[in-house]
Amino acid sequence: AVAAPKNPESGNSVPLYEKPDENSAVLMRYYSGAQIEVLRIEAGGMVWVQCGEKGASIMGYMRMDDLRYGVQAMREVPRCFKCYTLKPASDVYAYCDGLSGVIRQTEETVQIEVYGENDEGWGHLLPPVVWQTGAWIRNTPDRGFIRLDACTDGRMAVQEGERLVIPAEGEMTYEAARMRAI
Repeated sequence: AVAAPKNPESGNSVPLYEKPDENSAVLMRYYSGAQIEVLRIEAGGMVWVQCGEKGASIMGYMRMDDLRYGVQAMREVPRCFKCYTLKPASDVYAYCDGLSGVIRQTEETVQIEVYGENDEGWGHLLPPVVWQTGAWIRNTPDRGFIRLDACTDGRMAVQEGERLVIPAEGEMTYEAARMRAI
């Protein structure tokens, strides 16, 4: 599934709740097009989801209506993110609490894309999952959680151009298209 807020260009986001109740704490807010894994459908129109991947993920609840599902949704929903410049020697964490393990530390000033943020000053680096060589892959070095106070420039952006996603029914796979081209 992908996050699909009502007005993505305005910076609206989809909340990730702590409990399957819209009155519970908001753990993170995800921008349009952030890829979300639905783990279980709950009563009352909520779904239990995982954002990110093992080792740098967060689980919680989202409204079913705030998500769009399937291959076509990955293509049609605009992919929005905030661009930041991350200062040198910044820690990238496995979770947004500062107590979890540090995945890595940046060595130089780098541009990053944040797909979710929360009120405690954390951003979620959530590179898109793409379909290549018969499997979902993610650019794992760019994953994790960062303190936004270690960043500058937070500006909203919308990805231009096509994303490489799993083929829809009747479409060739990446590998088949490559072999056909060769």
